[in-house]
Amino acid sequence: MVVAILLLLSVVDLVNFTVVLTELVACALPLAMNATNAIEMNKRIFKFRLLVEYYLV
Repeated sequence: MVVAILLLLSVVDLVNFTVVLTELVACALPLAMNATNAIEMNKRIFKFRLLVEYYLV
């Protein structure tokens, strides 16, 4: 039971890390996309993160 909880937490941490990494990449390439695309992408990332955390927790 404890192992399952720890595994779940590590998966959530991995997802958070991936999201942060993706956001950093999106911010590092502002010349490749205009402001509207960046905002839309951040919204999509945030929604995806909420969905993943909702289904995992």
